[in-house]
Amino acid sequence: MRSKENKSKQIIVLFIAVILSLCLCLTINTRGNIAFAFMLRSRRTLAFLLVGITTTVATIVFQTMTQNNILTPNIIGLDSLYVLLQTVIIFLFGTQHILTTNPYLNFFLSLLLMIGSSIIFYWLFFKKYPGRINLLLMLGLIAGTFFGSVTTFLQVIIDPNEFESVFSRTIASFTQVNTSLLIVSILTCGPIILYLFLQTSKLDVLHLGRSYSIGLGIDIDRYYLTLFILITQVLQLKNSL
Repeated sequence: MRSKENKSKQIIVLFIAVILSLCLCLTINTRGNIAFAFMLRSRRTLAFLLVGITTTVATIVFQTMTQNNILTPNIIGLDSLYVLLQTVIIFLFGTQHILTTNPYLNFFLSLLLMIGSSIIFYWLFFKKYPGRINLLLMLGLIAGTFFGSVTTFLQVIIDPNEFESVFSRTIASFTQVNTSLLIVSILTCGPIILYLFLQTSKLDVLHLGRSYSIGLGIDIDRYYLTLFILITQVLQLKNSL
């Protein structure tokens, strides 16, 4: 009972600390231009919060699925795959193509490609060879290295002007946040994160192991596929900012 009370107090203290930090970030050292500073900093603050929340949620769910408290989704090369997709789009179509100039079309195309890739990764890591952490680590590192090598090769032979466009799209930056994509990301991530929070009881059951989860009535294959697709979507939304 005391442990629950202590955890509740810790959560309240951390929540208050976050609120105070946000207030300081938005108002400190504005030099009299509070409205301008608030408009500029609020976008960066929302991007910080979105990236932090999505990364944390995706990592915790992935660690629950793999029953390993060290692994992160990056181990299977999802971030490297996103960079490769953006590089291939500009390499094949150029910077003036609609897939490059239209951020919404690029966003949803990348999302569909990442979902398709997540289904392949799911079948390999959780359906074909479930529970083999060594295989997950080995193939994940190989896939990440392969995606990175192909990306580097394409960036070397690409036009310098197009390389600048690739660099601006694939390097994380909080100084220039795309407000339109930020709003789309929030509207898309919100339901996903809410759904994952509502699944905490089932996620606790997954900690017991695959056989126990099946015995307690969870359709493990379908549930793992759903979680893996949601993780991929959350990570892609984070990378698109």
